Amino acid sequence: NSRTINNYLGEVLDKRFQEVLREKAADEHNAPKERKRAIIDLAVESYEKEADSRTHQSTRLSPDFRRNAITQIRVFLFAGHDTTSAAICYALYYLSKDSSALSKIRHEHETVLGPIDQTEEVLKRDPYLISKLPYTTAVIKEVLRLNPAASSIRAADSQTHLTDPKTGEPLIMVPDMMLWLLHWSMHRDAEVWGPTVNTFHPERFLPENAATLPEAYWRPFERGIRNCIGQDLAMIESRVALALVVRRFDFTAAFDAVDQMVGDGTMYGKDPKYREGRQELLGDEAYPVLVGTAKPREGMPMRVKLAA
Repeated sequence: NSRTINNYLGEVLDKRFQEVLREKAADEHNAPKERKRAIIDLAVESYEKEADSRTHQSTRLSPDFRRNAITQIRVFLFAGHDTTSAAICYALYYLSKDSSALSKIRHEHETVLGPIDQTEEVLKRDPYLISKLPYTTAVIKEVLRLNPAASSIRAADSQTHLTDPKTGEPLIMVPDMMLWLLHWSMHRDAEVWGPTVNTFHPERFLPENAATLPEAYWRPFERGIRNCIGQDLAMIESRVALALVVRRFDFTAAFDAVDQMVGDGTMYGKDPKYREGRQELLGDEAYPVLVGTAKPREGMPMRVKLAA
């Protein structure tokens, strides 16, 4: 539960802070060591730099910093992992249904990264290659358009004014109004995205088509000063995952086998009522359900085999 997670992260932060203090004392007599770049180390390093500017050095993290650091680390650990894993699942699902897109992404990986058996070492030697995969990036962006992980809420102040986009008439605003930005609906607006709005079409996000994109309407990571702090990490993780698996394996959706998942230790397949009635949304078997964040229904069951 939340208390257990907070206690654990707090203990790790306190332990790492004490280690940093010992390392700092040792560095006064020895050559400084290269700093670690894990998120907890970065948090402690930030606190240490702030402490250096104060006249009184503390041997313990301040309660406010500790509490805020735990909150931010939880965002990275859970929100980042959860939403990225869902995006990868959707990517494998759509690629399995579109042989042309699958062929294009495999060709890109083969061209840029070389044979699949060498890809891991190639990326270790030159990690910047992961940013030279425009079609892979387009696939991920299209997946996030079709199935964004969340929506967003903004508080309207006295200076906020909205108008009806069709009539131009001002909308009624009340004090402290909360505005719900429903990303799924914005990403499925045919007036914005055209007749292929519900079709998996990565080409719309290729660089040569950038000028035709309604930029403000693609917002899976939100926009402005409140945008997602982990969006670059999410895109990198997704590109790496696809680069390592799409040529090695073939994936096929297995929603017909959900009954076999009962008792496998996950929460999926337990309640048969979820398999009653309509089992698709806009023609897709895979659609988001709210389980903390938006996840593919039934955890995206797949049949996996080695690619030929």
